[in-house]
Amino acid sequence: MTDTQLEHWRRVGLLPANTPIRQGFGGSSSQPAPGAADLVTWLGSHARRGQRTYDIALRAFGDGHAVPEPTVRAAFLSAVSPALPEPVAGGKDAGDLAQDAAVRLPGRDTTALIPQRIRRIDARIKAAGLSFAPAELLSFDKGRGLAEPFSPADFQLMATTVALDGSELNGTGMAALVRSMSPAGAAVPSASMLEFPDGVQATELADDAGNTLLPTGDVRAELRRVVEESTLERLHAGWMAAVERRAWALDLCDTVQAELATGTVGDAVLQWMMATAFGLMRMEIQSAVHQRPTPHGTACTAVMLLWQAQQLTWLQKIEPDGLYHLFSALLPPYMLRLLGLEPIGLVDALKAIATADPE
Repeated sequence: MTDTQLEHWRRVGLLPANTPIRQGFGGSSSQPAPGAADLVTWLGSHARRGQRTYDIALRAFGDGHAVPEPTVRAAFLSAVSPALPEPVAGGKDAGDLAQDAAVRLPGRDTTALIPQRIRRIDARIKAAGLSFAPAELLSFDKGRGLAEPFSPADFQLMATTVALDGSELNGTGMAALVRSMSPAGAAVPSASMLEFPDGVQATELADDAGNTLLPTGDVRAELRRVVEESTLERLHAGWMAAVERRAWALDLCDTVQAELATGTVGDAVLQWMMATAFGLMRMEIQSAVHQRPTPHGTACTAVMLLWQAQQLTWLQKIEPDGLYHLFSALLPPYMLRLLGLEPIGLVDALKAIATADPE
């Protein structure tokens, strides 16, 4: 390790400055900051010329090293601030700007909403004689088949529009997205609940201070606020959840395929069917399988997961009578941990739900 390398890492914010120490008779010296030695060893093994500073910082932070806090926060802020036009630019509204941006973004015509591996698993489940639209679920799906399916271009437009103006979120649009990510003909009660809400809609939930469940403006501002207000420990928990998310999704795919190969309908296949019926977990699986595990993408996912956990915690405060005992069966383990809940087995979760007091 050379002095030039050490000075470069300090200059770009990867390594903290030495801590000054006062000595007697007016003298002074310095010593490395706590954790700096381990960080230097890590950088010597992993930092390479040409890598982006923020990518190196995120990887080191994710591995538990003492990267300077300003660099960590700047790296997370960069990850949640995609280069989209501002809603007020050029006098255009969010919808017009989103249309322009979505056309320019890559992948809009080639990225399938359902990854190929997910489609193969769905097909094998159907071939095994299992239905994604059993009678027990059909009775809870009033809107089955009503929503127009999304194309990849439609998805890109919606994602860009929501990023610019969260108020564009509505039950019908979210339902269309959920159905488009489900197998053809599947019964999806969660989408039906969005299309035919019983009571207050998710887009209408707010507290006395004006806080809302869903963002009402530029979503990037909400995500930046999460980064700015979270402790480093919380940001690291989000990072670990994002890493676990992909590993969990891939492991579930492997286990489902293994069960189908042996003709066994076990916990994994049951979880897959439930994820499809209730939407959120299905979207998590598909997003995790589809996403490339880059430092930038992992950081963005981490902040999104922290925001979701924050909003679910807020929801329990303003709507205390909700069916939150369903979390144990409907949320993936990494999200349960972010909520301070201990994940339990699917069978145990279903038993707990079945025996829960509805009051």
